[in-house]
Amino acid sequence: NSCHATGKNAMSPQIDRDDLSIMQAFADLRFNIPFPLQLRLGRQEFLFGQDRILGLRDGPTVRQTFDGARMTIGLKAITGDLFLVRPVSYAVGVFDNVPRSKEFVLASYWTIPLNKSSLLDLYYFNAQFRNSTYANDTANENRHSLGLRFGKSSGSFTCDAEFTYQ
Repeated sequence: NSCHATGKNAMSPQIDRDDLSIMQAFADLRFNIPFPLQLRLGRQEFLFGQDRILGLRDGPTVRQTFDGARMTIGLKAITGDLFLVRPVSYAVGVFDNVPRSKEFVLASYWTIPLNKSSLLDLYYFNAQFRNSTYANDTANENRHSLGLRFGKSSGSFTCDAEFTYQ
């Protein structure tokens, strides 16, 4: 991909410009042991729930990607994702993006269908980031998030409620 923003008053090279890079490059290994299991290794994007805790970061020009491993387990109607990944750091040049050192996301995300139109998601995320900036201050972050999300859709009606403990 090649991402460029024009006409913005303030641009950040880390999120608004990337001359040329690889967004996703992964290999999937599938196994049919007593249950379906898929192992995905490489650079990948994530979108869980409503993109609140870990997602694509669609507001900035350059989307967020991660390097690492993701295991998806299918247990009848229940789906579970377990992953350990490192966020990718963006540089403006060509093929110069690398995983951020000593930073990672370790997570477990389970989706349980309650009926044809309702889902319950249960999740745990541990995110460790270095030099995060919040309200003009910079610090290391070690965040643990435990939560649940209820979603229901029926025709044009959609309901989404999420509760997270950090």
